Amino acid sequence: MSRAAVVRAWWLCRHQVWPGSSALSADERARADAMLRARDRAAYRRCRGALRGILASWTGAEAAALRFDYTATGRPVLPAWPSLDFSVSHTADWAVIVVGTAGPLGVDVEQINQHGTDIGALARRFLAPTGEPPPRSDADFARAWTRYEARVKAAGGSLGRPLPVEAATWPTIALDAPTGHAATLVCAGPALPEVRVRLPWHTCRSPVRSAGDPR
Repeated sequence: MSRAAVVRAWWLCRHQVWPGSSALSADERARADAMLRARDRAAYRRCRGALRGILASWTGAEAAALRFDYTATGRPVLPAWPSLDFSVSHTADWAVIVVGTAGPLGVDVEQINQHGTDIGALARRFLAPTGEPPPRSDADFARAWTRYEARVKAAGGSLGRPLPVEAATWPTIALDAPTGHAATLVCAGPALPEVRVRLPWHTCRSPVRSAGDPR
């Protein structure tokens, strides 16, 4: 395995405070302020601050100095570190962040259906075209959906748009997720990466002093 093919993952919970949380840019603060629900505003600030803190530990840059560019589909990238990729996903209570040098990354976490969502209709519309079998339960659907959305993120696409043919061959890794959730990591690079969870979800009950050694 190539030494360069590494991916690291961090979990954070709703009440956690990360280094970098005060380093958001003006446009990031404006984006948060424009969100209608207080819960969404708080989740965005928390996730974005944590991402900045983690990327600062990885790159050696100051969290506030990191500059993001965006692709045509809104995917954030770090132009100063083109070989470094990252992906973020969150639910109401949990978030997962992945960073690595294994090519384009996608991660998704979903809460297993507790609100009566019509999983059959969603599966027929979004999952069946990708070859996923019909889900037999809410848990099956959550796992299949995270595989699908993580592939979409790795491809830099959007929901409902066709995925690249090669997406079916990308390494797909089920992550250990909090109770009642499912999570998947997809790597669109040429090699299966070494994946390490730097902060497991079951340790996420206290403020984080540092992202630590990200490698």
